[in-house]
Amino acid sequence: MSQEDTIALYVSASAITDIYYIANQTIRNREHVKDLIIKLTSIIAIANVSEDEIKNALSMSWKDFEDSVQYSVALLQEMDGVVTRNLNDYKDSKIAVWTPEDLLARIEMSEM
Repeated sequence: MSQEDTIALYVSASAITDIYYIANQTIRNREHVKDLIIKLTSIIAIANVSEDEIKNALSMSWKDFEDSVQYSVALLQEMDGVVTRNLNDYKDSKIAVWTPEDLLARIEMSEM
């Protein structure tokens, strides 16, 4: 990455509901969780999940349907890659897959 490159961060629309659910189960305060989601969406764009992404995910033989949806969003919307804590879930990926630590290291290296 050069200094002119920018990183656009996306989360799929379907992941927002998962994030809300998990946060609400932990925090148990709807208004606080809503505020957190609003803050999240101020720094990360929301990528649509359309019929094309769902159909692509259904055509895949991945064990985890949610992962195949996330992957399909990134692939069909021509994103550079996916960030995940579990690289094994994306072993058949045709695009880059990074752990959060790997991506942060790449960003730090590009800033040098």
